[in-house]
Amino acid sequence: MAFSDQLTAYRKQAGLSQEQLGERVGVSRQTVSKWEQGLTTPELDKLIALSRVFDVSIDRLVDNPIRPDTGPGSAPPSDPQPESPPAGGAGRWRVGWNPWWEYEYKSERTLWGLPLVHIHFGRGFHQATGIIAIGTAARGIIAIGGFAAGVVAFGGLSAGILSLGGLSVGLLFAFGGIAVGAVAFGAVALGYLAWGAAAMGEYAIGTAALGRQIALGESASALVAIGGKVSGSITLSPREGLTAEEIRTAIESALPGTWEWIIRLFCFWGSFL
Repeated sequence: MAFSDQLTAYRKQAGLSQEQLGERVGVSRQTVSKWEQGLTTPELDKLIALSRVFDVSIDRLVDNPIRPDTGPGSAPPSDPQPESPPAGGAGRWRVGWNPWWEYEYKSERTLWGLPLVHIHFGRGFHQATGIIAIGTAARGIIAIGGFAAGVVAFGGLSAGILSLGGLSVGLLFAFGGIAVGAVAFGAVALGYLAWGAAAMGEYAIGTAALGRQIALGESASALVAIGGKVSGSITLSPREGLTAEEIRTAIESALPGTWEWIIRLFCFWGSFL
């Protein structure tokens, strides 16, 4: 079988378009098209790249007659084919494991035009987009990756309604080394309610806490400041035998209308100082 036919067969077997294959080996779609029409042939470095994408030897890719196998239909033990689709047709394997540690799975089932599951990871930068997305860079309802964006996001750098990561930005909740969100928990936390070693927000709890309304910590600064070293309009220190009732009285007098759950939160943790 001619190389052009071999290439076309392997590409279709892997479920790749000419454009997708070109992206993987660093050429344009037009170049892949010329290869498949037999108008040109790839240079050695591109043959190597193609063999890695399809997880086959160069001999087999070019149908070298020295080898006994003759094409995509054969599967000698020395060159196993990518895994076949799982039973039941729940999805399809686009590209299996290869020597460069790249793996991709994309389900055939979709929701709102997105694959239900898209997993794409390995050496280098790999993107995944789906309802559930896992990749170097992931976007989805649930996103997991080095860079993750979704309703629920987990990653080194993450953004979402609920976000967890080294650097985390959450519309509602953020958890991370550095966390920014309506409710933020982290070593450094910025939020409406911020909780961390260094916390800054409308309400702040931390070793060093800076709040506009209430702050609680070893060092605290706010309108109502509770802690060891305090500054504010009303200051409360555990050295004075601080009680939860005293905290409640101070908050209600200085900030009438404060939500009850906020008052209870500061009364509870203030009693441990």
